[in-house]
Order: sequence, then C-alpha cells, then structure tokens
Amino acid sequence: MKRALWLARAAGLVGLGVLLVGSLVVPLAERCWLAEVLCHLRYPLGLGGLAAAALLLAGGRRRLAFVALVVGCLHAGPTWRYSVASPAPAPCGPRLVVAHANLLFGRADPARVRAWLDALDPHVVGFTEVMDSGRSGFDWPAVLRGWEERYPYRLILEHEHFGMALLSRLPLAGARERAVPAAGGGLEGGRPKLLEARVEVGGRAVQLLLAHPHRPGAPWRNASRAAVYAEIARAPAHVPLVVFGDLNSTAYSPLFQRLLADARLADTRLGRGRQGSWRHAWIPGRWVTLDHVLVRGGVRAEERALGPEIGSDHLPVYAVLRLP
Repeated sequence: MKRALWLARAAGLVGLGVLLVGSLVVPLAERCWLAEVLCHLRYPLGLGGLAAAALLLAGGRRRLAFVALVVGCLHAGPTWRYSVASPAPAPCGPRLVVAHANLLFGRADPARVRAWLDALDPHVVGFTEVMDSGRSGFDWPAVLRGWEERYPYRLILEHEHFGMALLSRLPLAGARERAVPAAGGGLEGGRPKLLEARVEVGGRAVQLLLAHPHRPGAPWRNASRAAVYAEIARAPAHVPLVVFGDLNSTAYSPLFQRLLADARLADTRLGRGRQGSWRHAWIPGRWVTLDHVLVRGGVRAEERALGPEIGSDHLPVYAVLRLP
C-alpha cells in the first residue's frame, strides 16, 4: 500500500513538473516557434494536469493536487467552451454545404472518400495534399478529374506533395490560386496555399477560400503561415465569406486568434464540441484540431461535424451553412 502511494505521488509530481514547464513556455508563443508548436498541445497538457491532480491527491499531496487541478483547467478550459457554448442560430436562408479532406500526400482511399461524399452530397468540397502517390498507388489528380459528372466545376492545382483542389456542383466564378505576399516582401512561390472562388446560392454570392498554409515549426514556417492568414483577412468585408481547409493551427495559437479577430471570422465549432481532426502516427487518438470551417458576413452553421476515416492522418470535415 505504501509503495502504491509513493508511486502515485511520484508520478503526480512528474506530471506537475511537466505541466508547470509547459505553462512557462506557452506564453512565449508570439516570439518562439517552439512555444507556438507547444501551445497546440494545451488540451492534452491540461488533461495531463488533471491526471496529475488525481495522482497527487491519491498520494496525499492535497495542496499540490489543487495546484495541478487549477493549472490543468487553465490549459484545457478554453477548449471546453466549444462544448458548453450555445451555437449561433442559423438564419433561414439559402443552404450551402462545404467539405474538406486532407489526402495525406495522396494516400487516402478514393473509394472511402467518394462514399463519404455520396452520402453527404456537399455543394463544394476542397482537397489538400493532392498528389500522385507512388506509395499508395492513387493518382489523385486523375481521380478528381474522373468525378466530373458529379462535380463539373473544378480547379485542380498539382504539386509533388501539396496539391490543392476545389470541386463544386455550383459554378465557380473567379476560381484561381490567390497569391500570398511573402513575409519579407514580394510573392511567396512554391506550393499553393490559398485557393479562392465565388459561388452563388439562392441569388447570394459567397466567397470561398480554401487554405493550406505551412505547418508550425521553424520561424520561416510561422512567418509563411501568418502571411496566409493576413491574406485571408484582406478578403472584401461586404461579401459573405467561408474559410475552410487544413489551417495547420489550433484555436490555442495566437496566430489563429489574430486571424479570427482581424478577419472577423466565427468558428463553426462553437457549441458543437472540440472535434479533434488530426492524429500523430505514433500517438493514439485525435487530440488536435487543425481542420476548420470559419465564416463571416451573416453566414451561420446549421451543422458542423467530422467525417469518417478515409485513410488519412486527418478526418474530413464538413459544415451545413445558412446564408443571411
């Protein structure tokens, strides 16, 4: 019995130490790329803090258990609001269903993706990491072109790893890759990061932005991601806007919070749960939400959820939207 109490106390102290170190590093996210990466893990860090509190309490360290409980709630708490907040009421306007799937460098299974789309029947679907994968044998650009009967309007930009595509049942006006100014001036070349188009639903024009900026890590990646977010914020304010895709950021990121504020975007997850969409190959479970649907200009979500497993490290996401 004494040994069990000692082990619980020791494990709780280790957990509390990790929690406190993480708490000191996360506030540096604005200035340090490593801290910005760690801030995406605040939810599992918070759950670890709650586990440490339970272990410390079992080990008889009540004061330290209280500290772990408070700090753990500070980390995990902001995500809980996605479950307890009341979703904004959707207007009784025209209906638009948008969806997104990250194809894991072309390794996702076309049959599973098509089955999901056939069941959901979205008006517009965006794809990221579209490529001809030698590892899986799936030529995704060719697959998407083969869905012309279902989605006659499309924009497919091929890339060796990070291709992007927009497919639509509605006419796509002005569909193109949107140039992103580089952080140091000029235009950032390389892979596509932002596709734009307009669709008309019930006589209302809606601007669509499919985004896939660089993942966090290293200063240049964060600067590139911030440049994509800044370009999103430049979208005309008078047109209803839908931003969706793999934004390579969680709600904990200061860059993401700045995007919401600068572009006056609302997160369609509010009131509908955390909806973790990404998993690491070495870690079970989906602890991180990288795939988003953000709206403004009177657009509201009637439904927002994750799709099924499609053979990717991301789950697809979709939203049933109502226009004003």
